[in-house]
Amino acid sequence: MPLEHRSEPNPPLLDLAEHRDGRLLTAQEVAARLRVPTSWVRAETRAERIPYVPIGSRYKRYDADAIDAWWQRRARGPWRRNQ
Repeated sequence: MPLEHRSEPNPPLLDLAEHRDGRLLTAQEVAARLRVPTSWVRAETRAERIPYVPIGSRYKRYDADAIDAWWQRRARGPWRRNQ
């Protein structure tokens, strides 16, 4: 099942190539990976603007590769969304 994503302002860029591992991440790990506060990751998850995997009705996890792909799409800016 594809993960849904929505647009948002671009956070600071960072090199994600060194982080590719294909595992599920916690909100804290995503925050460290993107260099943003954990509260930002949780807020974006609640607003469904960041890809996540629901685990039951309470827990959320983040596929590392999906986060990397989402981040790369965001890094290109809104003028390239449809390419």
